[in-house]
Amino acid sequence: MAVIAPSSNNDGTIQSTSKNNQKGENFTKSIQSYFDKSRRGRTISKANILEENNDETSMDFKKPKPWYRKIFGSKRMRNIAKQLIEDWLFLALLGIIMALLSFGMDWAIEFLQTEHGELMSIIDEKMAGESGTNFVQYLLWVFYAILLVTCSALFSFYIAPQAIGSGIPEMKTILRGVILKEYLTFRTLISKIVGLTLSLGSGLPIGKEGPFVHVASIVANLLSHLVNSFHGPYANESRSSEMLAAGCAVGVACTFSAPVGGVLFSIEVTSVYFAVKIEILFLFLKVTF
Repeated sequence: MAVIAPSSNNDGTIQSTSKNNQKGENFTKSIQSYFDKSRRGRTISKANILEENNDETSMDFKKPKPWYRKIFGSKRMRNIAKQLIEDWLFLALLGIIMALLSFGMDWAIEFLQTEHGELMSIIDEKMAGESGTNFVQYLLWVFYAILLVTCSALFSFYIAPQAIGSGIPEMKTILRGVILKEYLTFRTLISKIVGLTLSLGSGLPIGKEGPFVHVASIVANLLSHLVNSFHGPYANESRSSEMLAAGCAVGVACTFSAPVGGVLFSIEVTSVYFAVKIEILFLFLKVTF
């Protein structure tokens, strides 16, 4: 009986298979040894760190953390403190600007009215003892008032028609979520200030409260946009409403020198919802300025 010898092709296949198995085992061993070394290194480093921290000669072991770091060290407390500081700075800046605007407008109004009185005195001196002096003074008084009122109306009409009116109904509408274009812009601010100054300087019996509330709200809105370019939370709609309500309160306070009345006015007239947490800020702001 003849025996058939295995072919050379089968021998090559068996040898290549055994070589591949050996390579796979070597690769697995190398990976295991690498991870074992890395684990040993991490264990040794952790042990060294623990020894250094437990060393009685280390500064961290002897000197505990200060009390203020324990209180203000958390991220939440830092964010709260940062927000409070930003609110105080924003409202203080708003109060300073409105105080300067109020002072400047009062000075300009007094100057216009003083000049009006001096013109009347000049006419009285030049026409002393002549007939028709009172009639000429009356015409001068009427002409002066009409001239200033006409300039005020034309300036407001051509620069920013949105400045016409008191501004309180518009502010109530804006605070309730309705978008009114061009009512809180810099052009409207200039038009409102110039128009109000000329109208009050003419001697007309019109109030300063409503227009000045609008002026303060415009300043608060412009400051919010300025701060928004550096800090994001002021872009929040609720924060913008709070700042506009603060502007309304500052406007009333500057007009009547009544800080508490300004806060109550902003709560009662302009806001559907009012954040009670910033009432104290409003009071401090208006009492200071």
